[in-house]
Amino acid sequence: MGYYHFEDAIAANGLIITDRVPANTVFQSASGTGAHSPATGIVTWHPPDPLARVSSMAVSFTVRLMESVPSCPPGKIQNKDYGVRSHETIR
Repeated sequence: MGYYHFEDAIAANGLIITDRVPANTVFQSASGTGAHSPATGIVTWHPPDPLARVSSMAVSFTVRLMESVPSCPPGKIQNKDYGVRSHETIR
C-alpha cells in the first residue's frame, strides 16, 4: 500500500526509506530490498548507494486487512508514518 517516488538534483548517499505498516493490517510483502521488522512494524529499503543524481525509484509494500476490520464498507486505512533520509539534506 505504500508507494514512493524519489527524485533529487544531487546524488543521495546512505539513503534509507522507511514506512510503518498501518494499523489494522498485516504485512504481506515488500518490493526490492524492502525488509519488514515485526518488532517495530516498519518496512525499510536501502536503495543503491549512492542513488545517482536526477534518478528516481519506487518502492511499495502489500498488506492484508485484519479480520476484525469490516470489509463492507471497507475499513479506513491510513498510511501516514513514512520517511526518507540520507547523508545529504533532502528538500
